[in-house]
Amino acid sequence: MGKRKTTIITSESHEVLIVRRPLDPALPIWCPVCAEVLDMLNPEQAAAVANVNTRTIYAWVESGRIHHAETPGGEVMICPRQPLR
Repeated sequence: MGKRKTTIITSESHEVLIVRRPLDPALPIWCPVCAEVLDMLNPEQAAAVANVNTRTIYAWVESGRIHHAETPGGEVMICPRQPLR
């Protein structure tokens, strides 16, 4: 029998997600874990970054898996300085 030739093809891809905010500036909020004032993400933006639904983001907030803070109006905001995976 003759020798068999094997060809290995490798492919790599990258994805970049850009979160755009409305024209009005984001409300900087204190992250108690990072000990910094940051422009936090709302749950919808965090879900887009993590490629999950908002229900998952709220579950992560409830379990303490991700940093979060609340606005004076009670809205949950997610810290952008952590990996959301």
